[in-house]
Amino acid sequence: LRREVQRDDGDKWFQCQCGDTFEWAQHTESTRRDHVTKSLGLDNRPLGLKAQQHFLKHRIRCPSCDVVQCRKCGESPYHLGFTCDEWAEYVRSPKCRFCAIGVLAGRNAWKDPPGAYKHMVVCDADECVAKAKQACAKTHDDCGHACCGVAREKECPPCLHAECEEKRKDEDKIGVTLSDMCGICAIDDLGSAPVIRLDSCGHVFHLTCMRSNIETSRGLRINFRNCRCSLCNQWIEHPAVADLMAPKKELYDSVVAQVAERAKVEDLANDDHVLDESGPFFGKPIEYGLAVYAFYPCFHCKKPYFGGRRACEANAGDEVVNERELLCPDCAPKVMAKGDCGIKAHRDYIVWKCRFCCSPATWLCWGTTHFCHYCHEHDPWGRAKGKASGQAARAKCPPEGQTECPLGLHPDKHSNGIGQECELPMFCGMCRDRIAASPPSEPPRKTSNRKQKDDEDEHKNKDAKVDNPNAGVELAPAPVLCHARSCWKESSRKCPQFFCRQHCHNGKCPVHGHSNH
Repeated sequence: LRREVQRDDGDKWFQCQCGDTFEWAQHTESTRRDHVTKSLGLDNRPLGLKAQQHFLKHRIRCPSCDVVQCRKCGESPYHLGFTCDEWAEYVRSPKCRFCAIGVLAGRNAWKDPPGAYKHMVVCDADECVAKAKQACAKTHDDCGHACCGVAREKECPPCLHAECEEKRKDEDKIGVTLSDMCGICAIDDLGSAPVIRLDSCGHVFHLTCMRSNIETSRGLRINFRNCRCSLCNQWIEHPAVADLMAPKKELYDSVVAQVAERAKVEDLANDDHVLDESGPFFGKPIEYGLAVYAFYPCFHCKKPYFGGRRACEANAGDEVVNERELLCPDCAPKVMAKGDCGIKAHRDYIVWKCRFCCSPATWLCWGTTHFCHYCHEHDPWGRAKGKASGQAARAKCPPEGQTECPLGLHPDKHSNGIGQECELPMFCGMCRDRIAASPPSEPPRKTSNRKQKDDEDEHKNKDAKVDNPNAGVELAPAPVLCHARSCWKESSRKCPQFFCRQHCHNGKCPVHGHSNH
């Protein structure tokens, strides 16, 4: 199919595989300087002097079919970086275990490998040498193939060669071979790097891909997607990644404990999603809490804390959340200064002022921003950027048509806007619920100072089991708010039914009625 035809005029002609005969000319020295010296051969190495001379003399391209081939041996495509004799030897040589290029002793073989790795065929590329040091140096006794696992494993994974996989029974099959792609990177096949087989589910991945996936952080919110198998969602278990999974498991247990506590307070066991027999969370309030609650790491102490619901995060951009504003109740200075009842377990339930208006907050979004119900339902992410319609009018204090702040705060001592300084802790929600749950018909009894002191000491002893950093420090009592519906003013000290002065005067109090006290 290939032949040279010498014409009478002395020109050389070459006949290609496609049948076209064309005239060829040797490359010039400028081609060697501009192209050949900057090229890499098929073995990813710079071209030697012999390979450069061979390129200039024998590498040709057909003008009809655009095929690049060797004029001397007819190899197509051209064996860049090799002479014809070197290429024939390279084709017959053993291939690198990881990159599959030919390995020739004295040319590109791994120099001075450790004793246990002398039988391993590996090229001298830095990436392949690093993979070889991670790989297991053993061979399987039954088939003689090299182990595809990692070093220092107590039990090697089964052989993943295709012929060994075909011989297994159906119940013993692994389901993948060395030619299948890694389920994490989806770029390289499993034979291109050492692999691990997870103890929890049996799926196979590259060790480097698995470690990189576990270490990769996805957003500011705490999530455990990188701690689960990407194919079956099982928790990752393997000795080669145990050092990375130990702190993840500790963090997971801490989040689950907080979810269990909050599930009791919010009664998730009676939620519609938990009671739905056809749903995925039937009878699983903890799993439902993990799916709907959002937890964030504190910027200072790095501990997880409750930061609202995931639905709010899905509708907001990353520009809304400032990482430095992610502070847990223990590290927030405002909480320690005001609103703290002294019981550490109550700090997650402190009621805050809405950041954008003079209303008590009922929503916490993105781990940083407190909303009242109105602001949360009317373009919350627009308000966080200061672009919501009517935002300036709602931020006025006192509101239009009123003479005082609905929260009883002085207008000069607080503000409404988009900054974190616009939020204020008001009182402990847990203690307020405990006061509100007491029978309103029983007025508080007058006790002597000695009796009152004994009762306070007994109350402190009951809460001694709770970690209280302020033990021994005299704290201001939590304010008791009015028991009238939708009223957040502080109750009158003279009203035994815990009503504010306004509602007590309007006849809400069954004791005083319209009397002026």
